[in-house]
Amino acid sequence: MKFYPHGIGRDRQAVTYDTVKDHIVQQIQKNYKNGQDAAVSIRDLAVKDLTPHAPTRGAAVDTDATENAKQQAGMDILYQAELERYLDRKDQLEQNLTRAYALIYSTYCNKTMQNRIEEHPEFETKIRDDPIELLNKIKVLMHDPIRAKYPFASLTEAISRILNLKQSENEGLLDYVKRFKESRDIMKSHVGTDILDRFVKNTIEYRDEADATKQQELKDGAFDRWMAYLLIRNSDQAKYGSLSNGLVSQFSMQNNQYPKTCTTATDILSNHRLDNKGNYNKKKWSKSKKDEDKNTSTKTTSETTETSFAHRAAKIRHAIAADRKVI
Repeated sequence: MKFYPHGIGRDRQAVTYDTVKDHIVQQIQKNYKNGQDAAVSIRDLAVKDLTPHAPTRGAAVDTDATENAKQQAGMDILYQAELERYLDRKDQLEQNLTRAYALIYSTYCNKTMQNRIEEHPEFETKIRDDPIELLNKIKVLMHDPIRAKYPFASLTEAISRILNLKQSENEGLLDYVKRFKESRDIMKSHVGTDILDRFVKNTIEYRDEADATKQQELKDGAFDRWMAYLLIRNSDQAKYGSLSNGLVSQFSMQNNQYPKTCTTATDILSNHRLDNKGNYNKKKWSKSKKDEDKNTSTKTTSETTETSFAHRAAKIRHAIAADRKVI
């Protein structure tokens, strides 16, 4: 399981970016000493903030000076022990992240991907020894090489990829959502999230809104709303066609039920009763029936053949016995 550039050579990407990343997280959790903090950092693509776990030095408040000094000494000892553990935890996180970079680069990137990473103009300044920045760049480089790639071609491919992405007939919802989010993130890295600002300003919803704060919220949420729409639009319409049609009908009746985030869209899809569930079960039953008939036919043919062989053997034995009598 590795990161491969899509469509390059015989070793092409067979699994999604998120699948490989999840596998890396599991390896770090399983094999690294106190690897949970590093695993969380890799999973969230942000270094875990340990500041909330920093100890605070307590202060004794006893009115008796002798007793107060005794209590303060005990609290200082406890504080020093907690501080030592906290600093060890920070050091361990830094060491594990450095190890994670080596693991990702050497074990989970094929040679072509390694070359593309090293060719990146930010390799020396940002990528080297930073596993989070490395994973961010890999997500883009899986689809676009740095060398000899016209920027507008990369942009067009990123937009075209997400517009034309479709859920296959036998693809599970979660696998489809993972693929979609991967393409979404790649396009976002090219165009950002403010690409729709001019479009939003021309919508009736924006023009009818007098509150400047809410107008800004409409612009800020436009990209997520577009992605949520595309997630439903690109789903298998044989399963979710009635859901799409229902959203269109509701909107035409001034009842906007379209989801505003991919998370909400995923929930709607997962709770929808599949349109062709009966047909799917019928196909499944039909295939099972055909397999059963095939097995029965094979078994009958085998039994018939065995019977034929047994009958012929009996005839041969009978002929041999008759010849012996004659002799």
